[in-house]
Amino acid sequence: MLKRLCALLPLLTTFCATAASAHAVSNDTQSSETIRYLETIVIIVAVVAYAAGIIRIRREVGARRVVTASQTIAFAIAMALFVIVLSPQVDEITDALFSAHMGQHLILMLVVPPLLVWSRPILVMIWGLPRSFRKQVATSITVHWLRSGIWHLMHPLSVAALFLGTFSFWHLPRPYAWSLQNEWVHTFEHLSFVITSFMFWTLVIEPSGRRRMEFIPSMLFVAAIAVLSGLPGALMILSPVVLFKAHGMAPYAWGMTPLEDQQIAGLIMWIPAGIFFLAPIAWLFVKSLQNAERRGTVTHLARAGLLACSFSAVSSGYSVVKAEPAGAPANAKALIEHYGCGSCHTIPGIDNADGRVGPPLAGIGDRVFIAGRLQNNIENMTKWIASPQSVAPGNAMPDMGLKTTDAAAIASYLEKLHQ
Repeated sequence: MLKRLCALLPLLTTFCATAASAHAVSNDTQSSETIRYLETIVIIVAVVAYAAGIIRIRREVGARRVVTASQTIAFAIAMALFVIVLSPQVDEITDALFSAHMGQHLILMLVVPPLLVWSRPILVMIWGLPRSFRKQVATSITVHWLRSGIWHLMHPLSVAALFLGTFSFWHLPRPYAWSLQNEWVHTFEHLSFVITSFMFWTLVIEPSGRRRMEFIPSMLFVAAIAVLSGLPGALMILSPVVLFKAHGMAPYAWGMTPLEDQQIAGLIMWIPAGIFFLAPIAWLFVKSLQNAERRGTVTHLARAGLLACSFSAVSSGYSVVKAEPAGAPANAKALIEHYGCGSCHTIPGIDNADGRVGPPLAGIGDRVFIAGRLQNNIENMTKWIASPQSVAPGNAMPDMGLKTTDAAAIASYLEKLHQ
């Protein structure tokens, strides 16, 4: 898989360079040419950084423990789609047809971002950094104000507001016309689509670490976004007049009137987009059943009533309690989830603790040594959790700033885990 990705680099570079050249010929403005080359550079840098991360992961921990082959393929497809939908050939069509422009927006919001989220680009690219920089990044994300800011920014209500706000704003007639009149504004429009959609799909997919929302609330979250984002499309279809006049008479050259072009655009925004939302809703529902069955809390009769009860599950947080290891402190699970231990380790008994960056912790209570140097007992486990860098300087586990009492509670939980 790594060889395939590396083999893709020359082809991608050539394609992007050709696109930049073609754009410069079709549009002689300095801004258009600058933007095209910036897009080319960003795509190439992203591919190189991802490939570097894959190489380093493969050398140090084994690629499959952090990112799978399907995730690598997803990244390659996302980059290829970026090249295609932003190419000058596609731009010529989207400049003429409102419906084609909506198709481009659909790909930038509902196809490319979920592929990127699934491919875990941020994690892989961090692995591509030198070890010293990687440690600095790992330490920086533990800063309280940064963690708090990210938590608030990624809150479902914040993400919903940003996603729907961005989507709605750029699909109003005047902002839409403004984006077509200025290349920099048009680029900012596309960038805002990708960023807010990446945030949205991160909440939905959560390829690593613990979920911010349980599966049923996530399903209802996606359904609500699907309904609200489909309203502009319905308005375009039902409107008896042309609302978006930025394309002028160009649709006539394609055998349709501006009103018909607008109606097709609305249909694209309504039906195909709805299908893209339906797939994750179905996936989330299946995952909710699997998760509930794994916990042993759902019978065959309860399956039929699970969907009907999902609305009340949103307000209650759909929280099902797992049995903790005997003798573990009552707050141990909450502390493990709070500090995000499950984003790097697979930990039995902890919701969505399925990280593959560090070793799995199943049966850690039976191991003889911790980090290959400390005898496995509660005191050393507490010391390791509280300050791993003091035990083994330069190791991949960052100091998370845990209090000794919190580290001791987590250590008490882990020492009860036996095979």
